[in-house]
Amino acid sequence: CTMTTPAPATDFPSVTWGEHRISRLLIGHNPFKGQSHLSSALDREMADGVLVDRSREAEAVLFAAVLRHHQQTWERIEEVCRNFRDQWVDGIVVSGGEPTLWGEQLEQLIALYKQHGFAVKLDTNGSRPEVLRKVLPLVDYVAMDVKCRLPDYPELVGFHDTQAIAESILLIKQSNVDHEFRTTVIDPVHSDDHLLEISRVVKDAQRYVLQPFV
Repeated sequence: CTMTTPAPATDFPSVTWGEHRISRLLIGHNPFKGQSHLSSALDREMADGVLVDRSREAEAVLFAAVLRHHQQTWERIEEVCRNFRDQWVDGIVVSGGEPTLWGEQLEQLIALYKQHGFAVKLDTNGSRPEVLRKVLPLVDYVAMDVKCRLPDYPELVGFHDTQAIAESILLIKQSNVDHEFRTTVIDPVHSDDHLLEISRVVKDAQRYVLQPFV
């Protein structure tokens, strides 16, 4: 019997967060149809457990609750930023969930990252153009998911404010920020005609990316 020593794991930059060593921090949730592609029942179960009150007061309470739960403060987040910069990390992706649900807290967070010299990419679903308008000048790159044709959003995504999606698309296209739009292609949902219709909506964008559902 021959024993083989496993290759050492890649030594990613990491910091201590509570009791854990992390190389990435992901905080967020999907407020529309849950996060499961396995079944509509599981989608509903996950969505029912999410607070969707989008008032500024609710955002502030939710953000404070996250900090309390993790026993972290803005000072601790600053410490994490310094540690990552010391280890040659030069870029951050603000993703989700949906980051724009954080409202003014998102502006503060991005400003903090920029203060520490990070390039910042924002991922968004375009559901809150009023927040997107404020943070676009702060980021270096933005990627927006266009999940389907706009008329299909209420049925397929569970989101009815299609004007908000259209407004976000226009804001991004008219901005000076590097950007892309992307659609995750699912065979039963996206026909060739559907994809052509989406491409007309995002026409003149820097990039439109089709990615497979896996």
